[in-house]
Amino acid sequence: MAANRIQLQNILHKPYDRVLFSREVLSPVFGSCFSLNSALVAASVSPNKSESAAIANVWIYGKIQLDDSTEITCYEVLLQPKVRIEQSKVAIQQYVRKLLTAGQAALINFVAPANKNVWRLTLVAKDSVLTDKGVKEKTTNAKRYTFLLGPSETCKTAAERFEIGRAHV
Repeated sequence: MAANRIQLQNILHKPYDRVLFSREVLSPVFGSCFSLNSALVAASVSPNKSESAAIANVWIYGKIQLDDSTEITCYEVLLQPKVRIEQSKVAIQQYVRKLLTAGQAALINFVAPANKNVWRLTLVAKDSVLTDKGVKEKTTNAKRYTFLLGPSETCKTAAERFEIGRAHV
């Protein structure tokens, strides 16, 4: 069980492994609020033609049900073989926005099949806000909640955010 920031950081330093991440990060941080699917489930929203240049497959691997009834869907996005995870932000962000409707949140793991030593974790949420011009959708700032993880990354900020998250579950 991941007990503190240093342990979380050490786990996030490892090459991508969905089961390890689920067992050693998500389960300890979210406890019984996290459920891992017995099998990968295809996402209901497929990438369009331009997004498919970067994205090969998208699966749902679990859910997090927070105490305030917020449900966070856990996705795994397998990128196309030639895509560099450190650079392919535009198509990925466009697709992520399509996954969510107002009141939804997602934790998304992006992984390139050729190099699991660098992977991206994004937490994004979308909500509706009533303004004097009508209802406006508001999405979290993806840059603030996106982390590059793996052996060559520090993983410090991601570990700190998970440690803080554990305190609020």
